[in-house]
Amino acid sequence: KDDENDVPVDYSFLQNQAGPMWKPMLSSIPRILIVDACRGSLTGGAIHTQLIPRAGSHQVHKDSLTCMVYGNSPGFKVREHPGKGGNFSQCLIAELRKNKGAKTAPLSVITSRVSKALQRLSDHEQTCWMEGDPLCNQVEFVRNNRQ
Repeated sequence: KDDENDVPVDYSFLQNQAGPMWKPMLSSIPRILIVDACRGSLTGGAIHTQLIPRAGSHQVHKDSLTCMVYGNSPGFKVREHPGKGGNFSQCLIAELRKNKGAKTAPLSVITSRVSKALQRLSDHEQTCWMEGDPLCNQVEFVRNNRQ
């Protein structure tokens, strides 16, 4: 919210102000928007969990270690091909299949590769979009070799 006017500010407005819609040359450089603002009306996300019965309670944020990966950025539709599934699913499955054997790759690497493939497949109409706990970026995927 804008404190002076107490009016909500749409995040897509902020993205547009710092992106290629404002200055086309910005399409070739990474843009990191750091926003220290409320994202809703809830006052806190702390929850207590019992990890081990005798160890007592443990406090965590309810969304810790949670990450959402989408087939497009907020506000945009995704495409699907009958019999093949969505563009995003096709690219994600293809990338995970490349990760055969003992190779591992962190989520951030996998989603970067998926994003490039998805943009090519969709003629830049879609992009892989990820949000959530940054600790999830360190998660490494290993293909299960069981048949």
